[in-house]
Formats: sequence, C-alpha cells, structure tokens
Amino acid sequence: MRNRITHLFAMLLLMAVGAAVQAQPGQKAFMGVTVDTVTTPLRKQYKLKANQGILVKDVLPSSSALAAGIRVNDVIVQLDDSTIRATPQFVALVQRYKAGDTVKLTLYRDGKKRVLPVLLKSRGNPVE
Repeated sequence: MRNRITHLFAMLLLMAVGAAVQAQPGQKAFMGVTVDTVTTPLRKQYKLKANQGILVKDVLPSSSALAAGIRVNDVIVQLDDSTIRATPQFVALVQRYKAGDTVKLTLYRDGKKRVLPVLLKSRGNPVE
C-alpha cells in the first residue's frame, strides 16, 4: 500500500512538474523516467543499503533518459553526489537543474554498477 501511495504521489508530482515546464519551455529539467522506490527484495538482490535506490518502471520516448541509455528495471542509486533514497527526493533533485545541464547518474543494471552522463532536456522542447 505504501509503495502504491508513493508511486501515485510521484506520478502526480511529475505531471505537475511537466505542466510547469511546458508553461516555461527550457527552464526546468525533465529526465523522462517513471520510477518507484526500491522494495526490500530488490535491495537484497542488488545489495543496496537500506533506503537506497529507485526502480525505473518506464523510459519515455525522445527523453533524456532514453538518449543516455537508461533502461526499464535499472536501479538508480545516485544523482551527481546525492544518494537517492525515494522517488519524491529524486524528482526534487532533477527539478533543481535546468534543461541543457548534464548530470551523472549512478545505477545498477543486471547486478553491475554503471555511471551514465545524462543531458537533461525540458519536457516540451528538447535541447539541441
């Protein structure tokens, strides 16, 4: 139940952020992923610390995430120097950046740690 509430909250927050970004194209960054806070079984599988990581549930077409190579089932554990603990925190961190900024995303895929640079875009207007 808690994960569903967290997921719903994150979706509503992403929709609100998207509307704000569309109203002011090029201002705030948008990564283009749908995520959910990692559950205990996934923490064990990836050997993560308690309260660490978010699971990528979807990658949107033409998004920064897709261009960077982020995939469904990746587990994001860090954005630049910030450890990711939950979905709302991740969304808030991404909002601090502007379209055109590049961030360093640390994630796990198939049990292997990867670091990907992500060039952030705005929701409405991709950065050229």
